[in-house]
Amino acid sequence: MELFFDLTKAFDMVDHGLLLHKLDCLGIRGVSHSWVSSYLQGRTQTVQISFKDSHGLQRTASSNSSVVVKGVPQGSVLGPILFILFVNDLPSCVAGVNAKVSLFADDTSLSLRAKTPAELETVAFSETSSLMQWFQRNLLLLNSAKTQVLEFHIGNGSRQSGISNLFWEKKRSQSVEFQSFSVCTLITS
Repeated sequence: MELFFDLTKAFDMVDHGLLLHKLDCLGIRGVSHSWVSSYLQGRTQTVQISFKDSHGLQRTASSNSSVVVKGVPQGSVLGPILFILFVNDLPSCVAGVNAKVSLFADDTSLSLRAKTPAELETVAFSETSSLMQWFQRNLLLLNSAKTQVLEFHIGNGSRQSGISNLFWEKKRSQSVEFQSFSVCTLITS
């Protein structure tokens, strides 16, 4: 089984204090740590829109500036790197030998395997609970509407486990049947 987790506005939700603490734990200290702290803090954002007034003249309107207290700067080279460093410890929250976390930018997938549907249900519940706790500790929000479950079966299709219904609505799950043990899966988005 593969679970694909989608986080709500992941890059915008990174807590600066947690990020700076994690960077310190990763050995980024001293001048480098101060530089990253300075880069993140004191940023402001303003919304500006263009419109035509009642006389047909092009005008712009701007909001008041507000201080940005969380998130990594998007459109920068450093923003995605800081996000990757922020989620770097996520795979360590999964302890089971039948589970593996894969990360790509703000996408997280959890691969699970088991010999029986009952074992798969136990592994899925345990490892998903661990991931949910990590998301909560790190102040990230799961977008359950975009989270997907994909079940793989080897055999004649009589082993439908229904695990996907354990966590999310059926409409977001898919089941794939294989007749042999050599499986290669390519998932693109």
